[in-house]
Amino acid sequence: MKNIATIIGFCLFTGTLHAQVDFNDYFIHKTLRVDYILAGDATHTGVYLSQMKQEPFWGGSRKNLIDTFG
Repeated sequence: MKNIATIIGFCLFTGTLHAQVDFNDYFIHKTLRVDYILAGDATHTGVYLSQMKQEPFWGGSRKNLIDTFG
């Protein structure tokens, strides 16, 4: 009986949780592009920053803000 009450309480609690509802609440309509160089040899690998550029638009989806597939 205690397990059933716990499961019902958990379902009620998770039903009230909301993901990111609106794009404008969490993001601005810009994108930061990062260009990098991946270099290395047989013993060492390095990642080097080449350039950062601010794009004037958002290139992604505004509805599916959470990646459900990981």
